[in-house]
Amino acid sequence: MKLSLQHLQYAIQRKDAQLEEKIKKTTELLITQIDSLSAMAEEFSSFAKMPEPKMEKTDLATVLDSVIHLFDKEQNVTFDYIALPAETYVMADQHQLGRVFTNIIKNAVQAKTEDRKGLIRFRATIEKGSVDESLEDNGSGITEILR
Repeated sequence: MKLSLQHLQYAIQRKDAQLEEKIKKTTELLITQIDSLSAMAEEFSSFAKMPEPKMEKTDLATVLDSVIHLFDKEQNVTFDYIALPAETYVMADQHQLGRVFTNIIKNAVQAKTEDRKGLIRFRATIEKGSVDESLEDNGSGITEILR
């Protein structure tokens, strides 16, 4: 979220031609993320445990696009992502699903080595009513001792 705001500040400073659209997209994204964090904090304080999933029809394409947009301005990292068709629905807790993808992509960004540009490939395929997702990065990997 901080990175999104920093990029928005930069766009304001250079009087970006698409400033209005960037402000709209960034504020919508931040509101969604804040709502998600607020819900999680509320659940933690109420029950001192992870929130129970609220299974509902969730547009996977929207969740993925939002999470990738959070990281797509990351320094020295390129995303190779083919967007899912709009209205690719799954039964899931939208907030928990977003946190899963956020954590996976954050790990991939953190695995980037200093000596080369990071590359994160994200693929999702739909076959026979199922969605198969895969993420691959060119990071350092997990050391033998941590495995």
